[in-house]
Amino acid sequence: MLLRGLAGLSAAYGVGAGALLLLLRVLGSAPPLPGVEPNIYADLNAVFLIAIGLGYGLPWRDPDRYRAYFWIFGVVTKSAGACVFVVHLLTNAAPTVYWLFVAADATFAALTLITLAVCSAGATRASPLRLNDGSRTTRRREGRGQ
Repeated sequence: MLLRGLAGLSAAYGVGAGALLLLLRVLGSAPPLPGVEPNIYADLNAVFLIAIGLGYGLPWRDPDRYRAYFWIFGVVTKSAGACVFVVHLLTNAAPTVYWLFVAADATFAALTLITLAVCSAGATRASPLRLNDGSRTTRRREGRGQ
C-alpha cells in the first residue's frame, strides 16, 4: 500500500514538473531553467521527467513486481540528480532556483529509500508462496528469530 502511494506521488511529480517545464517554454513566459543554453537541454529534461513519471504506472499497478523501478528511478536517479545539482551550484554561477530541484530530488530519494526499507522489513516476516494449483499462501521464513 505504501509503495503504491509512493508510485502515484512520484508519477504526479514527474509528469507535473515535466509538463510545467514544457508549458513555460511553449508559452514563452519564462525559460524553464534559467541559465540553460541552448534550451533543448531544458526541453529534454522535461521529456525525461514526463517519461519517468509515466513509467511509475508499472509499479503503481504491481509494486512488488516492479520494485527495481523504485530503486533505479526513485533512489539512484534522484540521488544522482541532487548531487549533480549541488556540484553545479557550488562550482558554477547557477541560479538559486536550482536549489528547488535539489530539495525535490533529495526528498523523493530519501522518501523512496525509507519506504522501500519499511516495506522490505515487513516482507521478510512473511513471504507469499505459490502452490502448484496457482493459489497463494504465506509461509514464515526460517532462521528469523523463530
